[in-house]
Amino acid sequence: MTGRSPMNRLDCETVRESVDLYLDGELDGVGMVEFEDHLGRCGACRDRLESRRETKERLRSLSGSLAAPSSLKSRLREGVRARASHERRRARRRLVVRGAVGGGVALGLALGILVLSDGAGESSEEARGEVAGMTAVGSPVIAQAVAWHRREIPVEVTGPVADTVRAWFDGKLPYEVDVPEIGREGNLLGARLSHIDAQPSAHIVYEVDGRKLTVMVFDAREFPLPGWASATDGLLIDNSSGYNVVMVQRGGLGYTFTSDVSEERLRSIVYRGLAIR
Repeated sequence: MTGRSPMNRLDCETVRESVDLYLDGELDGVGMVEFEDHLGRCGACRDRLESRRETKERLRSLSGSLAAPSSLKSRLREGVRARASHERRRARRRLVVRGAVGGGVALGLALGILVLSDGAGESSEEARGEVAGMTAVGSPVIAQAVAWHRREIPVEVTGPVADTVRAWFDGKLPYEVDVPEIGREGNLLGARLSHIDAQPSAHIVYEVDGRKLTVMVFDAREFPLPGWASATDGLLIDNSSGYNVVMVQRGGLGYTFTSDVSEERLRSIVYRGLAIR
């Protein structure tokens, strides 16, 4: 039998170097708790996190309007990727020692540093994908939905009343959160704020047949369904790290439903929760 060790306290340097890992959903449950514990005690690191989040949001909003020559864009993109790759590897090395990075990422780091620097012509971004893990459809939303699903972090509002949870999100996100009501399919346990990359989202937790089910709700304009993907009944279905994930868009909102229940069962829950006929 194994017991949980006392929570380590991250120092400011580790937190500063791990901001992008946090914003991109690459910390595991323990790492997330330790990171947020530090943020609760350190105003300077909270300010740095918010500054980085705002920077990423501004860059995202500007990226579509820049009129730089393609050659310059390419050089800038490669420079940013190389710098980001270096900073992520450095942060992961620190967090792996502390056990704060998810098991898949930690294993990828242990085995994948050679992949990142093997000189076989693979780009830094492609190599980072091998370490962090990719989904079958290549969607960052699905990968991060699974990362959030695997975390054991407290909810900020409790169920089981969907209207209570829905009202709690009012004013906290730039859109109205439609909380799926799955009825007899399971129980609404609660919800909290989350994020996909630097974009805020809702994270809703249910219990289904004694198993955990999580739903992320986000602005579909930021993360549209892959145009090349084959979506049955408007549902994009994938399996990542042993979890079934359904991604769907309705009324300007995107949803991911993540659980280890069967694909058929999960599809049934999605149909009921979003009133799909």
